[in-house]
Amino acid sequence: MPTTNQPETLPLLDRESFLKSGNGRRFTVGVIPGLGRVRIRSLKESERSEFEAEAFDDGGEFDHDALTTAKRRLVILCVVDANGEPLLNFDDLDALGEKDGAIFNALYKECAKHTGINESDLAALVGNSKATPAADSR
Repeated sequence: MPTTNQPETLPLLDRESFLKSGNGRRFTVGVIPGLGRVRIRSLKESERSEFEAEAFDDGGEFDHDALTTAKRRLVILCVVDANGEPLLNFDDLDALGEKDGAIFNALYKECAKHTGINESDLAALVGNSKATPAADSR
């Protein structure tokens, strides 16, 4: 958590200020070799939670297919046009799978960096899913 040199000089947020702050989207433009300039938006917490939850099926078991498409799903959620509207949709999952791997990975990394998602987050999902059956068998 970021701190300042003199945190005691900053006023504490009250509930109303807290709930009103940080609700907008952040945008960045990344230059992706092989693609060009791409506008990327941040995720709302509810979108990030949904993205993470999609790694599991309705029974709470790890969904291998969801992990294999996780990077593509993140790109779909993040890449937007000049007006901030999604450029892609989930019907584009297969088309994204046909992109050059290095080019797509560069795009994914830009999206992941901007949203604060990293490889360890995906690994944690997999790790948590592997731990679940053992915990249930006790």
